[in-house]
Amino acid sequence: FTQRQLMHFIRKKMKEESDTVVAVENGKPVTLQEVFSSAGVEDNDVNADRLCCMASIGNGQHDTFGRFDIFNNKYNPFGDKRLRDIFLKTDNHIEGRFMAELTKEVMEIQARQKFVCAEWRISIYGRSADEWAKLAKWFCTYKIKCQQVRWMIQVPRLYPLFRKLGKVKNFADMLRNIFQPLFQASLDPASHKDIFYMMQQMVGFDSVDDESQGTHSVLNSYPSPEEWDSETNP
Repeated sequence: FTQRQLMHFIRKKMKEESDTVVAVENGKPVTLQEVFSSAGVEDNDVNADRLCCMASIGNGQHDTFGRFDIFNNKYNPFGDKRLRDIFLKTDNHIEGRFMAELTKEVMEIQARQKFVCAEWRISIYGRSADEWAKLAKWFCTYKIKCQQVRWMIQVPRLYPLFRKLGKVKNFADMLRNIFQPLFQASLDPASHKDIFYMMQQMVGFDSVDDESQGTHSVLNSYPSPEEWDSETNP
């Protein structure tokens, strides 16, 4: 979706669902209006300048697509991570409903443009074995599907963070979390219906990071994934 489409969607939700509980903070239910108020965002503040989700292209520190950290920050509407979790996540307090509604709205536009196709991205992190099941359930629950849209699976290279947090023991754990559920669904679709449904809309993987950082190692100099248990990124 474009920044303009996101902006219109947020405006609509501010008007129609300001009293909807969208999160729980310190054990207390928080409404959408309370989140916007604490972020200092009012109705008339919802504009392109305040939203700040438009990509910039070019060399240097402001290149959105060359620096993953900058790219990632572009997905924080109004610079507030909570609004990213509410509007742009599939696994949250409202079970990704806002994200599904926005996705389907844009899909309807794509469907009317019969000769225009799109390749969208959605993330799998590899930090746990149930990520695919949760994401695929979101696809099936909200019937996310469009003939003109295919999905690229975006995998941020965050192994050092997951290793440091104890989410994985080695790089093999991360690879297993990313690929094993797909192998299982391919071999036995009947037992993994949600994942198989989602797989039919996928076209590939995209590994993303700060592309300004180079590497001085070659593939044959690395140990096996099971042996890579340090906190450095392979």
